[in-house]
Amino acid sequence: MELISVIIPIYKVEEYLDHCIKSIVDQTYRNLEIILVDDGSPDKCPLKCDEWAERDGRIRVIHKKNGGLSDARNVGMSVATGSYISFIDSDDWISPDFYEKLYRSITESNAQIAAGGIVWAYNDHLQYDDFIYDRHIFSAEDALKTLIQGRGFYAVAWNKLYKKSLFDGIEFPIGKLHEDEFVTYKLVGKATKLVLCQKVFYYYRQREGSIMKEWSIRHLDALDAFFQRNKYLEKNYPKLYVSDKVTLLMACVVFFRECSKLEDCQSEKKKIRQSSKNIKFNIKELCMLDRKSLLNVIKGKVFFAYAYRYCK
Repeated sequence: MELISVIIPIYKVEEYLDHCIKSIVDQTYRNLEIILVDDGSPDKCPLKCDEWAERDGRIRVIHKKNGGLSDARNVGMSVATGSYISFIDSDDWISPDFYEKLYRSITESNAQIAAGGIVWAYNDHLQYDDFIYDRHIFSAEDALKTLIQGRGFYAVAWNKLYKKSLFDGIEFPIGKLHEDEFVTYKLVGKATKLVLCQKVFYYYRQREGSIMKEWSIRHLDALDAFFQRNKYLEKNYPKLYVSDKVTLLMACVVFFRECSKLEDCQSEKKKIRQSSKNIKFNIKELCMLDRKSLLNVIKGKVFFAYAYRYCK
């Protein structure tokens, strides 16, 4: 049984932290290194972390100045000693057999990444992902295809178990929102085999007032990540490049509309419109697209043809 390093960045989650940590401590897979990264949390989280470390010898606590989620994850990775790495957000929790099943899936399939199923945990109900596999093996290209589609291998860091070696040369970008979007596609692209076993669950807590729920200019970081992903695919997975351009164009439409709801973001809207003009399709590429994708290209281009009136 190889060592798994579980990295939990922690900031202002004292109401949920015990539930999160208990779900990890109680795992049926016991060979865990649990790294709690207190990212300068101003509440009782630092004390709770220390109390948990006294209770369980597998827990290591790092107290640091606040630097954001990416910085906390990177610090955790710098001290991790396991053969595998996993990330858990400190307001979420996992099913008791989460690591046992993901580890077994990786070793039996000779894979480098295993992903579990996601359950959206609302205050009054749980919503299970309807894209369910008991266990399904993917190539990197097939997994990236589902990532682009937003189904299957989601572009999130936290419902997965990774071979630690995949992170050689890769860190989370400090100061960015949607930091997972900058990283996950690179990790998936480096793997030779991935396994999806969605009948083991990661519970993703839905909190009102969360920064991920309230749209702001900072969310444009995701668009930067999408453009970087498209360049990566052009170079490394050209078969996916064209379909990802369609996704990128539609993302520009969505972000432009969201910006239009805010005040004083004319420069951002102008930037998005200019970026959309750089997403070009030749005849050969258009012929490769299915009907739905082709219609999306037409809709996107027509949308931005008229959007100039909002950019003055």
